[in-house]
Amino acid sequence: MAEARGTADFTPEIDNWLAGVGEDTLLFKKGDSPIENVKNKYIVIFRNALENAKRPKGKGHIGSTRKLYSELGEGWEFVQEGKSASLILRLPEYWYYTDKGRGASASGGSGAVRKALAYQSSSLRGWIAAKGLVPSSGMEFKYKRKLTDGTVKTYTRKLDAKQSNRALSFMIAKKIHQDGYQGSEWFSDTIGNFEKDMVKAVEEQFGKDVVFNIVIQNR
Repeated sequence: MAEARGTADFTPEIDNWLAGVGEDTLLFKKGDSPIENVKNKYIVIFRNALENAKRPKGKGHIGSTRKLYSELGEGWEFVQEGKSASLILRLPEYWYYTDKGRGASASGGSGAVRKALAYQSSSLRGWIAAKGLVPSSGMEFKYKRKLTDGTVKTYTRKLDAKQSNRALSFMIAKKIHQDGYQGSEWFSDTIGNFEKDMVKAVEEQFGKDVVFNIVIQNR
């Protein structure tokens, strides 16, 4: 809905520019902007898709992707220049793997999986910390070793929280590298309708001659 305004005198240059882009472009209140409305609608849709994604084991990604869930409501930047418009989505790099999955690694990997699992800094927690898998007191790990005489002996080792986090991250990362990871296509199943609705919103707000595209950037 365009808000009412009074008449004003414009220079010929400004008149021509307004005629080219459409005067209503400048008249949408923020809350009434078709683009803002679609964007806000799909923040909810994307989050619901992430939370309720069908997966082989368990339901959704919400427990392991809290950061991604949060940032689905942030980092949306709309840019319009002349006859071109873009919506830029900035997402954590691992969004792609939750959506498309990943195959088993041919080698040991680059270490990115383990780093995402473990503590990365005091202010940025990895998956293991976010899930609360390691108590502040640390954990006890049991492992077996075959002795030279053929007997198998079980050892117990007490690790503090940081050491436990690191040990778990290596174990889980190794499993992911061996078996891969199945995605849920929570993003792929939603992005098509989102783009269609955004195209309509852009046409409504800027006119049908504006070319629109979505750009996804990894944080």
